[in-house]
Amino acid sequence: MKKSVLIGITIFLFGIIAFLFLPIFNIQQLIVSGNNFVSQDKISDTISFGTGKNIFLFNKHEAKKKLLKNYFISDAKIKIVLPNTISVQIKERNPCCYIKFLNDSFVLIDNEGFVIEVAKACDKNFPLVDGINFDSFIVGKNLEVKNKDSFETAIKLANIITKNKIEKISVLIDISDINGIHLYVKNIDIIFGNIADCEQKISLLKSILDSNSDYLDKTGTLDLQNINTLPVFKFIT
Repeated sequence: MKKSVLIGITIFLFGIIAFLFLPIFNIQQLIVSGNNFVSQDKISDTISFGTGKNIFLFNKHEAKKKLLKNYFISDAKIKIVLPNTISVQIKERNPCCYIKFLNDSFVLIDNEGFVIEVAKACDKNFPLVDGINFDSFIVGKNLEVKNKDSFETAIKLANIITKNKIEKISVLIDISDINGIHLYVKNIDIIFGNIADCEQKISLLKSILDSNSDYLDKTGTLDLQNINTLPVFKFIT
């Protein structure tokens, strides 16, 4: 009796294993959501996604570890959706601006000061900041700066610029003097003053840039320090 029960259990277990390895459980589809900066192809390569593999052999915990090595990604949720789909929900960091480092490198940070990457060119549409003092950085860590007030001001201003979609035009923020901020767009030196009324100033700047006035292609200065007065453009010849 005991032997027959053991044989029955063995046959049952082999049946379950055989069932779990039916072709219906071979991975066929990858669904990725929440990604903007990291492409689906990059995510697929990172987690070694491949169709035809048995879905029960896919290690989602190991896949998540690999994804988090990409510093554009702050979190990832991976689900196995039976019978043959892997779902990856990405939470990305919010890139904020580039910061000059030495003469030939640019550090991309998010809106919390986290270093996402270092690049040789500002190849993404985010403002470039000059005037932040730091000696070194570690990709994947928060940037340690000497002038924290200027750093926080730069992040705030860069976020507002990005929110207003001015980032489609190259913008340089000179934060060397926190009370005498300058923005540079095209050939225009924008005298911004301090961070006070920054939302209104950036909104006004966007309106001016969207007007496509002829003088925007000229070299000159635009005074936006006082939002209660009309902005004054002065040509430089």
